[in-house]
Amino acid sequence: MILAFNLSDIVTVPFGWLLAQLYHFTDNYGAALIIFALAVQVILTPINAKAKKGMMGMSRLTPQIQDIQRRYANDPQKQQELTQKLYQEHGVSMTGGCLWSLIPLIVIIPLYQVIRQPIQYMMHVSSENAALILEGIKKAAPSLFEHANDYYHQMIAASHVGEYADQIKDWVPDLGKTLHSLNFNFLGIDLGQVPDWKIWKIENLNWAAIGLVVLPIVAALTQMLSMLLSQKMNNQVATNAQGERDDAAAAVANQTNKSMMLFMPIMSLVFCFTMPAAISVYWIAQAVFGMIQDYFLTKHYR
Repeated sequence: MILAFNLSDIVTVPFGWLLAQLYHFTDNYGAALIIFALAVQVILTPINAKAKKGMMGMSRLTPQIQDIQRRYANDPQKQQELTQKLYQEHGVSMTGGCLWSLIPLIVIIPLYQVIRQPIQYMMHVSSENAALILEGIKKAAPSLFEHANDYYHQMIAASHVGEYADQIKDWVPDLGKTLHSLNFNFLGIDLGQVPDWKIWKIENLNWAAIGLVVLPIVAALTQMLSMLLSQKMNNQVATNAQGERDDAAAAVANQTNKSMMLFMPIMSLVFCFTMPAAISVYWIAQAVFGMIQDYFLTKHYR
């Protein structure tokens, strides 16, 4: 547990500091998240470039590998021998693209701790004291957390800590400082709230309420667009044994990925309706910056 905690600190502490500085610069959590998503994308560019290069190399050779598998369907050893030879001839690593793709995931997973625990990582409160503050606000205003996933309760509390500053001194006597609420108002939308998909039940139907519903939809559509763009660009690098573009192989790959392209955006939509709207903003920004980066990396390595 201590080792895991220390390893997580390598990511959470510096990125928590970065997000806090961006918030102090913008005085708005939504704006800070967008710049934060851009900064993360820039920091991970060398790793993403390595992953893209490896994956494009494998994608380009996929039709030829499938041809080997057809010709030697009853000889697995021959398949493996010719496949390895093909990779060596073209300077492509069989695991390079996958290994480099795992590194951003290792970073992104603890990165969400920074986003979902702003009291701890942006207000620099210990995990024990953050838990006491969260428990106190939950008891004082349980309605704030009715529709939210437990995983994101600290984000909701972060937008209300200023309202309970006096009580927090009683809940956490050794805190030693006064906490102020984070500004979650972004384009007239409270990003600390959890969207309610039952829009017909909303009594005061204004932009603040509509915007909360729109953000998860935009997040899902952005992810779908990102996957479509990535698929389209990857199709352009698939070649046959003669080095010519292989549309048939691309069509097979598209069919394989079709269900994933529907499933992932739908899951994003479902998840975004159980999380504070700030997560939707981060996902949208992350997808947009990712598409731009993917376009230039594909163009460069192609």
